[in-house]
Amino acid sequence: MFSKLIKQPLFKRFISYDALFSQTIKSPTNYVINLDTLRKENRQLLLQNREDSVKTEEINDTYKNLSDDFLRYILYTNNLFNNNIEFGGLDSDPRFNKINDFEFLEEVMDTMEQTDNISNIEELETMKHNVEKTCIDLKMGIERDFEAKNFEDSLEKFMKFKYLNNVKRHIDQRIEVVEELEG
Repeated sequence: MFSKLIKQPLFKRFISYDALFSQTIKSPTNYVINLDTLRKENRQLLLQNREDSVKTEEINDTYKNLSDDFLRYILYTNNLFNNNIEFGGLDSDPRFNKINDFEFLEEVMDTMEQTDNISNIEELETMKHNVEKTCIDLKMGIERDFEAKNFEDSLEKFMKFKYLNNVKRHIDQRIEVVEELEG
């Protein structure tokens, strides 16, 4: 009898994010969320479930996924299409790594190359500001695509958003290097 218990797989409880954070998530196809509402609801859920460590872990994991634009996108699309992709496995799912806009990729590579050759912090800050503005535009486009249930277009924007966030990190690293050289 005891050996039967050991051989049974242990299944982790899973409560869908929209059921767990029902005040924040009005619809699983609405990508826009209010981060203040999410934080308040997270605090409330953690207090209500403070005695249940498994439940608080679920709440914390779900909160992390919902508060991050990239992880929320993956969470939403996986939920909508009933996929079981691990959240940490962003790079393992080919849908989240394929981009067909080769002109955009060329721009990204050129920007990364230019970044490495700039030694002026103001230029780098301007470049970063321009990338951030484009990221904001892409995020708004993703939100509109979700509202219209146009998930193919949202995926294309998501990929560009992902690449531009890498560019932003690269610019930040270059700013640190330039500041060290000046200091």
